[in-house]
Amino acid sequence: MADVVHDHVVKGLHLRRFRDSQAYYLYFRTHAGVERRPKLGDAGAISLAQARQLARDLLVQVAAGGDPSQARAAARSEATVAELWAEYWKRHGSSKKSAAEDKRMWENYLAKPLGIKKLSAVRYADVADLVAGMAAAPVQANRVLALASKMFNFAIAPLQWAKDNPCAGVKRYKERARRRKASRQEIAALVGALRRELAGPHRASAAFLWLLLTTGARKSEIAAARWDELDGNRLLLAEHKTDAGGYDRIIYLPPVALEVLERLSRGPGTITGVRAPKKLWDRLRSEAGCLDLTMHDLRRTFASVALSTGQVTLEQVMQMLGHTSAQTTKVYAWLMEDAATEAVGVVADRLMLEVV
Repeated sequence: MADVVHDHVVKGLHLRRFRDSQAYYLYFRTHAGVERRPKLGDAGAISLAQARQLARDLLVQVAAGGDPSQARAAARSEATVAELWAEYWKRHGSSKKSAAEDKRMWENYLAKPLGIKKLSAVRYADVADLVAGMAAAPVQANRVLALASKMFNFAIAPLQWAKDNPCAGVKRYKERARRRKASRQEIAALVGALRRELAGPHRASAAFLWLLLTTGARKSEIAAARWDELDGNRLLLAEHKTDAGGYDRIIYLPPVALEVLERLSRGPGTITGVRAPKKLWDRLRSEAGCLDLTMHDLRRTFASVALSTGQVTLEQVMQMLGHTSAQTTKVYAWLMEDAATEAVGVVADRLMLEVV
């Protein structure tokens, strides 16, 4: 049992004395007649004057028809951003094509600064500061912002865990389309290095990169491709980035790619057994003097070489790259600059002949 000392200044305020502690409490009834006795704080942690002020503030809310105890309980039970992520992942995120990338962004960029916060505690400034801190990687910052916005929209509906999205109004960075492709010298260096690696202990990783370079496939496609999807000189992928229409993604394999596949051991899993040969790629591009070249740039390089031959049309490139929209492929039209340069020379020479 605790000894109770009632305050003579604020009605309902009292001090409960236990064997090893004492604390301030407030007794009141809501407009609905519900009795409440919330704890205001431990004596010593707060003074009597502070306890009286806290009690007065609560009684003002009660007089206005509120129930501060219920509001405090609701605040305590409110979901955190980490709990939102868990629900988003379970009901939506894990089934997305970008699931692995979304999970990486959550773990690397969102979990630490926002994870423990209650949803209502996350403000526009929190998100804006997070994005501003990623100014050195604007494309990544935009992707992280998009993921956070999707999560909070999911909290609003269908979960009904929140009323507002703190990402609203946070400005995205302007993105410049990447136009990097390997030069002739870089291609020669990479091909030579990959041929050596294909004969060594890192054969599977080298085969992964070789397939990227010689087929124009996406990294995710080579990572997921299985032996049972190999059909002659084609890989038929049932699940891929552009499978909304239900069609297989066909990756055409030239002889130099098939020769590499013959060196690999066949099994029930993926063709290379590699998710992303980052260590080997970092070493090879360092040796080739092209540290800024990415694995995805090999896809762009493939398209560039195809178009520069003058024997491959933009429509054929569209088919080889697995684009479902011609508009997407037209972004690659700038890769025809080598052929355009040669064509300009031909026209200029013809003009000179006219002058003579």
